Amino acid sequence: MGAAKKVRYAILTPFAQEKVIAAICKLHHADVRVVRTSSGVLIMHECVAPVYDEWDIRNITGSFEMDEEDNAQIIDITRYISRLSPYGAILFSSHLSDSSGFDEGLSGQIRAYRYLKGEQKEEVHAGLFLQELDRTVEYYLLNSDDFDDSACFSSRDVTDEDLKSIISSRPKNTNDDGEEG
Repeated sequence: MGAAKKVRYAILTPFAQEKVIAAICKLHHADVRVVRTSSGVLIMHECVAPVYDEWDIRNITGSFEMDEEDNAQIIDITRYISRLSPYGAILFSSHLSDSSGFDEGLSGQIRAYRYLKGEQKEEVHAGLFLQELDRTVEYYLLNSDDFDDSACFSSRDVTDEDLKSIISSRPKNTNDDGEEG
């Protein structure tokens, strides 16, 4: 029997500070990796793909069911992140596998969903996005050998000191007179 199929999720954010995004994910108890790209911070998560009966249509279309724990957690993070920016966030899901036999090679699909203000708005054309984004996004979703994992930062590596530093570096609210309040 072959290796278990993997599903890769990537959330593209409009932000540039990967440690802050990793800290937000840690506070949401999400075990993810983040990396800064020229397109924004990318949040990455990989899990084992669900297994269906041989003739189940989800073997072709992929699954994006809310009741699966991994999907629910990554969707919750996407919803939260999309509230932090007027641009929202894009959630990619990559259901790929290496085939052998008649149609040998990489096969499957990559889907993309736009989130704004905490709500899923629509499915967008993943190919059009990937064409214009930093290649790191595509390399991760395609499980390419060109993906450099060394630049990634894990939410598990965020320490209490990191959280304190991020919170203390946050600009304070001031009124028109320059006083805190």
